Amino acid sequence: MRMILFSLFLFPIQLFAAEPGLADGKYLGAIVNTRQDMAAIARLYVTAGETGMKLTMDIPHRQRFDIALETVSYDGDTLVFKRRDPMGTILYRGRLEGDRLLGSYEAGGMTWGTFSFTRTDSSVIKGARVPAFAVDLMDGGRLTDRDLAGKLVLIDFWGTRCPSCVQEMGSLHRVYERYKDHLTILSLSMDETAEDVAAFRKGKWPMPWLNGHLPGRFQDKVARRFEVFMTPAPYLIAPDGTILAKGEDLVGEQLARTLARLVDRGGER
Repeated sequence: MRMILFSLFLFPIQLFAAEPGLADGKYLGAIVNTRQDMAAIARLYVTAGETGMKLTMDIPHRQRFDIALETVSYDGDTLVFKRRDPMGTILYRGRLEGDRLLGSYEAGGMTWGTFSFTRTDSSVIKGARVPAFAVDLMDGGRLTDRDLAGKLVLIDFWGTRCPSCVQEMGSLHRVYERYKDHLTILSLSMDETAEDVAAFRKGKWPMPWLNGHLPGRFQDKVARRFEVFMTPAPYLIAPDGTILAKGEDLVGEQLARTLARLVDRGGER
């Protein structure tokens, strides 16, 4: 396969329409035109704009291309971008896997190639300080990161319409009952309205811990500081304010294992 810095990649150059939940930052990756056996190295720059996300692609040694949003759908795992081009409508399907964005693009009913980007500048990582934040609690009051100093805290970004988030409710309730004397849980909803969360809590899962709602959803300042671009997005914060674990270490049965290691076994990290 030939690696090129600039080619007939009219498709890749206009690859991305910005996804509302994609985290700000720099992404490095490649775009592959499998039909023409060509590939392009590319960098992606994601920034928040007044009307949503703005995405810029940079083909090294060439000019940068500003790419505007046309349409987007997002179900928590899959992103679908639709864009019109002189060649017709181009459809891009991507999935989020941690800090990676992977997918393929098609036009005229045919798949033309694939893309893969990995974030290179994430600051919300294990061992880093928790970002400063302030949220209004749904049951009254306001909470900041300073209020949680000295506590072991699980912050969970979630949504009632996220199947994976709802699936985690059993695990969350179990660890709450077991560790509520040692663990503070803060769930931050990404739903459209706080009423959605209130209705959900009247059902099977009461969520008897701290709850907040982020009205800006993925564009909310708190979500952006934590680099949340998909849900569920859990973070475990140590009493000294450092991030102990995130993501896959805090979902399903792994959540209980992580807490057992940190609480039941004396806090080994």
